[in-house]
Amino acid sequence: MKEGIKMNNTNIERRMKDDTYIVSSSKGLVIILLVVSLIMLYGGGSYIYDVVSRGIVDEKILYVAIWTGLFILFFGTLWNRISFKITVERDMLKVRNMFFKEKEYYFNDITDYKFIDGRWNSNVNVFIEGKKIFSIDSSDNNFNRLYDDLKNDVGDKNQVRLKDKESAKEYAVKTKKEEKKNLISAIVALIMTIVIFGCFILALGASPKDIFISCSICAIMFFVIILFAMQEYFTKIIVKEDTIILIKPPYAKQYCKMSDIERIHYSCEIMDIYIKENAFSSKFASFSKEKYENIDIFLKQAEESGVRITTSDFDTYNMLK
Repeated sequence: MKEGIKMNNTNIERRMKDDTYIVSSSKGLVIILLVVSLIMLYGGGSYIYDVVSRGIVDEKILYVAIWTGLFILFFGTLWNRISFKITVERDMLKVRNMFFKEKEYYFNDITDYKFIDGRWNSNVNVFIEGKKIFSIDSSDNNFNRLYDDLKNDVGDKNQVRLKDKESAKEYAVKTKKEEKKNLISAIVALIMTIVIFGCFILALGASPKDIFISCSICAIMFFVIILFAMQEYFTKIIVKEDTIILIKPPYAKQYCKMSDIERIHYSCEIMDIYIKENAFSSKFASFSKEKYENIDIFLKQAEESGVRITTSDFDTYNMLK
C-alpha cells in the first residue's frame, strides 16, 4: 500500500502546481438545447392552447402528452447541463448537482471509472465502490484534463489493488456492482414500455380486453428476458486456492480443480473455461471482462498453474511462451 500512497502523493503534487480548473458544459450545447426548448415551448404551448380553446382535449390527448413529454425532456436536459459543474482543487472535486448543491469527493476515494466511446461523443462514468457519482461528456470544457487526472490516480491505485488481490487466497469472479444498476434500469424501462404501449393502443381505440391481452403477452416476453439477465447477473465462480466453485442459478453448485481445466479461451474480452470430461472437453463457464471483475487475477493464476490459454483458433499463448 505504501507504493499506492506514494503514487497518489505524486499525482497530488503534480496538480498542486496547476491552477484550479472547472469542468462544465460547453456553451454551444447549452445554446442549442435552449433554442430547441424555446421552440418546443412556443409550438407545444400554441398547440395545447388551440386544443383547449376548441374543447377537443379528449380527442387529442395523445398529441398533447407527446408535446408535453418532449418539452420536459429537452428542458430537463437543458437544466441538467446548466447546473452541471465540477471544480477540481488539488486532490478534491466539488460536484454541483441539478439543485445547485455541491458535494465534495476526493481522488483517493474514487475506485473506478469507465470510458464509453460513442458514435458522436464519448463519456466517462466515475464510481466509488460501484456507485456512480458523476459523469463527464467529451463536449464538456476541460474534459481531457480531468480524464487524464482520473487515469493517473485511479489507474495507479488499481495496479496496487490488483497486486493485493493476487496475494489473497480466496476471491470471486462476479458481476461488477454497476451492472446491478444497469439491470434495475432495464427492468424499469421494460415496465415503462408496457405501460406506454398500453396507453398507445388505448388512444387508438382498443378495447380493455385487447389491451389486457396485448400487455400480458408483452409482459411474459419481457419476464423471460429479465430471467435470463438475472441468471447472468448472479452467475459467478469462487476461487479458494486450487478449488473452483461455479454458482449459476437455478442449477446446483459445480466444483472443479484448477488442474481439471483443459484450456481457457480468451478472445474479445470473453473468457471461456473448458474442463476435461472423459475423452472430451466441455464448457464449464463463460465470463465477460466488461461485466465481471477479477478476470485478470483468474487468468494469471491459471497461467501460473500451467493451464493452456488460447486467444484465437490456434494456441498463440504456448507458441509465444
